[in-house]
Amino acid sequence: MRKQILVALFSLFLLPSLSADVVNYGNFVGTNVHFNGVSESSSSIGNGAGQVSALFGAPTVLANMLIFNPTQFEANQAGTGIDLTDGQLSMTIVGQAGFQITGVIVDEFGDYTIANPFAGGAGFVNASANGFATTGAGTFSNGFDFSASNNVPTGVFNIPWFGGMAINFGPSGSVTFTMDNTLVAAAQTATDASFIKKKGVKITIITSNIPEPASAVFGLALLAGCLVYRKR
Repeated sequence: MRKQILVALFSLFLLPSLSADVVNYGNFVGTNVHFNGVSESSSSIGNGAGQVSALFGAPTVLANMLIFNPTQFEANQAGTGIDLTDGQLSMTIVGQAGFQITGVIVDEFGDYTIANPFAGGAGFVNASANGFATTGAGTFSNGFDFSASNNVPTGVFNIPWFGGMAINFGPSGSVTFTMDNTLVAAAQTATDASFIKKKGVKITIITSNIPEPASAVFGLALLAGCLVYRKR
């Protein structure tokens, strides 16, 4: 509940100035799928003060996985207040000849620090994501939500966090996939500081072979029967 209140207040404060920029990474070829139109967008991307060139960064491909190694996707709050960073990934995934898509799996990780050196201080961090896969049968979704807080003097430092989701659906030749990612860091007093960073994102596409048409299977069986008969 605390996280929702903090995010809502900060979002209302920033709403009039948001204008997202888009970074296009193009197309990538996996073992059984094509990743087309891979892009990211965020109000944090740009040339202004406090903005970065990209949050996720350009991906690499391994088998049917698209792998991102973010270096600038973080939320950092020193002193009373809250910092929120939000970014969206978008792409269309198309099965190669003979393959269909049945699911998308997302795995993410990073680390966080909550420093509150004096009694009475506190800090909070959160990492969350929601993924949406749209096929001819509709839109399917899932997500994850990680939160941590600390009010013990000294704090916690360089603690790893992990998040993941699986979106399953009926076999489809293509899927439009989007994912919203948010990091939040909050500090209670002027001497507190909270920091959370995203360091890795892996998107794995689940595929299966397209079944042979029943007519083709029947034809092969008939041909096999004829060959056996001729041998006799």
